[in-house]
Amino acid sequence: MLATLYVVVVGLVWLFGVLTSGSRNVEAAVSSILVIAVVPVINRLGRGLLRTALTPRSPAAGDAEAPAVGMASEESPTFADVAVPAFQIITWAAGTVVILDLWGLDLVALVRGSEASAGGRAVFDIALTMFVGLVLWETFKVWLARLMHGPAHASADRGAGARARTLVPLLRKAVLVAMVVVVAMIVLSSLGVDIGPLLASAGVVGIAIGFGAQTLVRDVVSGVFFLVDDAFRVGEYVEIGELRGTVEAMSIRSLQLRHHRGAVHTIPFGEMRSLTNYSRDWVIEKLELGLQYDTDLDKVKAILKQIGKDMMKDPEVSRVLLEPLKSQGVSRLGDFAIIVRAKFKSLPGEQFIVRREAYKRIKRAFEENG
Repeated sequence: MLATLYVVVVGLVWLFGVLTSGSRNVEAAVSSILVIAVVPVINRLGRGLLRTALTPRSPAAGDAEAPAVGMASEESPTFADVAVPAFQIITWAAGTVVILDLWGLDLVALVRGSEASAGGRAVFDIALTMFVGLVLWETFKVWLARLMHGPAHASADRGAGARARTLVPLLRKAVLVAMVVVVAMIVLSSLGVDIGPLLASAGVVGIAIGFGAQTLVRDVVSGVFFLVDDAFRVGEYVEIGELRGTVEAMSIRSLQLRHHRGAVHTIPFGEMRSLTNYSRDWVIEKLELGLQYDTDLDKVKAILKQIGKDMMKDPEVSRVLLEPLKSQGVSRLGDFAIIVRAKFKSLPGEQFIVRREAYKRIKRAFEENG
């Protein structure tokens, strides 16, 4: 129905053109039909090429659970999700300009030519700036999302994935603020506002704030260096001075620790002189056993060694136990007992589970051996 209506309208325009100014309108109408027919074809071809070029392929060929070749995971957006809509907008905009030019309306000259009005130029510059800024922001968000859902995401609790989860929110906020300021300055400049004094005023205000908020600046700079050094990540258990807790959140100037009893400590980065991280790689736990003076120490050593072997065979314990329980011999001679020390190595945060299991097995084994 739409096509029929269009043909009828073109026929009427042709008839009117023949009666008034000749065949120029007929050529414009026919050319417009060609443009309207060609633009969807270009769109379809362009979408296919962009998705093929910008969509990552399956990392493992033949893996039934891996996404198909040329297909992206639903959880991980691709750059094609930004490039395809941008390409469609540009294509239809170009087609519109061509059609208007065919009918004698030079849109480019109206907004950028020597006779263009200030309002037309401003509208064009603002629209172009907003479009470019939106495309850049969406591209940046896709890059952040792929960083979060990339190969490092599989090890998000330990390694680069956890560091990404820590840095991404701060990086997103910083880039958003910077892009908003830049776009706002370009828009004001397009409207004819002299942004030179604004930039100078911003510099003066920045210097004044720097002098008046030295503590704030110190907190921000210290936080940047702590993050660059990868001293902690979200979800890790750390000790700062007399405070301990799990890193729950952070802002541009402070860190929030959740104590194991529920309290939340907020610590400015500038006040952090040293930090102890209990959640990296591995941890060694030492046990002290008070034994009677007539205890056979060789037998104790053998019992502890056997307990270590048994714990390594236990699937629930061995998944977090890196090195088996072993005796370290006599630590010291107390007034009423011989202090024997034992140790094991486990994943950080899991040593408490292993310690409880070790104490339980040691008590049972000592009772069985008198």
